[in-house]
Amino acid sequence: SVDPYPLSVFDQVAADVYPLGLIMGQQALKMDKLSTAVDIILNDKVLAYYKQRPMLDEGAVLAPAFDILNRCGVDWAWYEPKGLLKLSYKGNEVLLKLNSLNMTVNGTKVNLASPMRYEGGTLMIPVLQVLRSLRIDTSWDAENCNVIINTVK
Repeated sequence: SVDPYPLSVFDQVAADVYPLGLIMGQQALKMDKLSTAVDIILNDKVLAYYKQRPMLDEGAVLAPAFDILNRCGVDWAWYEPKGLLKLSYKGNEVLLKLNSLNMTVNGTKVNLASPMRYEGGTLMIPVLQVLRSLRIDTSWDAENCNVIINTVK
């Protein structure tokens, strides 16, 4: 089914991109750079995007940060002057810095294949690596180019 509500206001305002090449030490995603549309399925609903769609980039799945984070129930704080995004979810914390190849997960430095960045005026994140770092149930359906997120247990 299609998501009944469009982008959040936050996604329309700012945007950061996190490309995801390696997912928590697993094999890199195999996909053609920007050649295939990516859908994000949250709790069995395909999310709708109007400003910036999720995309593939160098083996990473980049998705609009604030929209995804809000829909998953992640608490976040965006410190624009310093380019820092702080996330927390059920006792897990992630800190990302714009254009940095590292993020901090519960106090431990973790490498990113690509840095968080702006894409088309939208803050995008490497959705799989970030959500998995927060211990959110997330998987990649390579056959259909879908990121599947389940926040309902």
